[in-house]
Amino acid sequence: MTFRASGMRAWLLQRLSSVYMVVFIVAVLLWYAMSDTISYAAWRDLLAHPVIAVAVALFFSSLLIHAWIGIRDVLIDYMPIMGLRLIM
Repeated sequence: MTFRASGMRAWLLQRLSSVYMVVFIVAVLLWYAMSDTISYAAWRDLLAHPVIAVAVALFFSSLLIHAWIGIRDVLIDYMPIMGLRLIM
């Protein structure tokens, strides 16, 4: 059984994306808790940093990957009719 055919890749991608999202959310909440002023300018200045911008892009990419794998697995596992599964 290969790594691709076993479902291990999807499992690993979903776990890695969830770990990244949790770490990102905790970091944002810590920044929010430690920040004295929360304003549009503060968010704009934070997102102006290239490292933060890449981290946000990775967060949304991880979110999309995580959701896609979850929906795909639900459809594969609980949609017995192939034609309906392809439509969904």
